[in-house]
Amino acid sequence: MIAFEDVSERRANEAELARSEAALREMNERKDEFLAMLSHELRNPLSPIRTSVAVLQLAEPGSRIATHSIEIIDRSAAHMNRLVDDLLDITRITHGKIELRREIVDLTALVRRVIDDQRDVFSANHIEIATTLPSHELLLDADAARLVQVMMNLISNALKFTPKHGRIAIELAREGNAGVISVVDNGIGIAPELIGELLRPFAQVPQALDRNHGGLGLGLAMVKSLVELHGGRVTIRSAGLGHGTEVKVVLPIQQASSAVRAVDLAPVSARRRVLIVEDMPDNARSMEQALKLRGHDVEVALNGFTALERLATFKPEVVLCDIGLPDMDGFAFAMRVRADEALRHVCLVALSGYARAEDVRRAKAAGFDRHLAKPARLDQIDRLLAELVPRTTRDPFDNNTLH
Repeated sequence: MIAFEDVSERRANEAELARSEAALREMNERKDEFLAMLSHELRNPLSPIRTSVAVLQLAEPGSRIATHSIEIIDRSAAHMNRLVDDLLDITRITHGKIELRREIVDLTALVRRVIDDQRDVFSANHIEIATTLPSHELLLDADAARLVQVMMNLISNALKFTPKHGRIAIELAREGNAGVISVVDNGIGIAPELIGELLRPFAQVPQALDRNHGGLGLGLAMVKSLVELHGGRVTIRSAGLGHGTEVKVVLPIQQASSAVRAVDLAPVSARRRVLIVEDMPDNARSMEQALKLRGHDVEVALNGFTALERLATFKPEVVLCDIGLPDMDGFAFAMRVRADEALRHVCLVALSGYARAEDVRRAKAAGFDRHLAKPARLDQIDRLLAELVPRTTRDPFDNNTLH
């Protein structure tokens, strides 16, 4: 007796299983590589911060070396903040939680401002910058802050891969119904087979262990996502290694000539009575000192119950409140405050590392007027304190009250 068995389906299943296992191995390897890279990138700015703190403990206050150490700490902290922001933004984008705050924006003015702000960085890196900008407005219905983020990422990426004494050219032009931003460098270039990969999150140009160029590989992926949210597109061109790179961003423009809403600088804030509710003493005291130097009356409470007592005795206009408090969390604190009619006038601001969309919604529901993600810049807090009006004249979370 002869038996036949059709094994084609089994072999197909085995092949599919093998492909799945290979894909899982690749994902696991990429995860391990990313965690190693993240560890490296976070440790890099931590090292000069710790060293500079040690120097400040020995240096004469106000001396050149003390000033230099403070500048190092500021730059390193800003770098760490950007790494964390990039991680959070790419997560929000991946889950579709980025919401654009659109207004009429003059792209010409925006690009010019970003370039002007970065001229010192070009100079410090000994890189020549050439710009070609139109003399007229290019109006977009866009989120100005997100377009600044796009420009900053494009410039940062070009600087990263352009050697000293190199050249970066930035051009803005109108092509039909689109505004086209082009950033061209004469840096290390990109191998043709890698160009498509660079628009994916965590993509990296292969480099040695010294990781001279750094970064998490999120910049161009974020640029692509933010530009596409605006209805635009991103393209990358390179003639190959050693031949530089061009990144081009195309954005739809408005058929309008109306006046552009200016993005104002943070106004000087009025003197406020501010209560800081924060369980980390270093965080609380540093914020207290910064606000006092700006002329505000400030007190600190290290937990929610103490904060409730200070509300009665100090009578603050504004409360900057952490969410992750040890006794009662910030949400519970806010609800206690809002339940007291005598405290209706107090402006509550959540200042927290809990900054997901659901955290912001929960803060609104608890009674907070604003939400700022940690670490908040002092210019953000200056703007907030300047803009605040008595709570009884407006609704919480009106206009641009989030982040």
